[in-house]
Amino acid sequence: MNPAAAGGASRRVGSAVVDTLRSAGVDVRVIAAVDEGELRSRLGDAVASAVDAVVVVGGDGVVNLAVDVLAGTGTPLGIVPAGTGNDAARELGVPIDDPAAACRRVVDALAGGGRLIDVGVIESLGGGAGERRRFLCAVSAGFDALVNERANALRFPRGPQRYTVALLLELLRLRARRYRVTVDGRAYELDSVLLAVANLGSIGGGMRIVPFASAEDGRLDALVVAPVSRLRFLRLFPRVFAGRHTELDVVSFLSGSVITIDAEETIVAYADGERIGPLPVRISLEERALRVLI
Repeated sequence: MNPAAAGGASRRVGSAVVDTLRSAGVDVRVIAAVDEGELRSRLGDAVASAVDAVVVVGGDGVVNLAVDVLAGTGTPLGIVPAGTGNDAARELGVPIDDPAAACRRVVDALAGGGRLIDVGVIESLGGGAGERRRFLCAVSAGFDALVNERANALRFPRGPQRYTVALLLELLRLRARRYRVTVDGRAYELDSVLLAVANLGSIGGGMRIVPFASAEDGRLDALVVAPVSRLRFLRLFPRVFAGRHTELDVVSFLSGSVITIDAEETIVAYADGERIGPLPVRISLEERALRVLI
């Protein structure tokens, strides 16, 4: 866990999780670090020492890090949500407002073996060439990616308000971008205001961008929102959170196992909220690469 995440909530929840696991007879080793590099290194060392499972206490950022380290190793992953978005946990059916229930789910799954799911892989082919990262939920390459990039550049305000300010600033600049997308080798030229590729269906703390997405079907699903006015874009948001946008005339989907995205202008891609690098990117799947304790 990252003890500083979510205003210290991860530390508080983590202590309770350790107590619960130990009371269930589980031998627990605690790995806590604020620095991502240190956390990644210590997690890799734990996997190399053949731990039976890794239980993450935190939000989507630390879950993404764990997925990147654990996929393909055979080491199972349990999740006890303690972040702000918790999209991965939500999509996997983990209780997001009840750490004790989430912890019990992990204990039960340890006995049952859990489930194997697909993991997405994004590779930067542009200015960040060589960057490669796994993800569980989705890659953002449209409006939401622009908001993330703007929020990261703002010095003020601090906390969640920074994202809100970034969203408003980007909304004022809302316009369609021209994309070049290939899906399993088939090429598309698209004008879009919102473009995302999902393995699981939610981003941004519950936006159900692809409500039918599954991490057990061996495919990626891309959401494409055609050019719309600012007013219609705002009206679209409540429907996206409810997953009721799929039949709208400005919404379309593309599905495949390998998707590449490029754009006529510089857009930085994000995966599970983590910065990857400028387009173009290649997105693929590692099927049944991660065992999750759910």
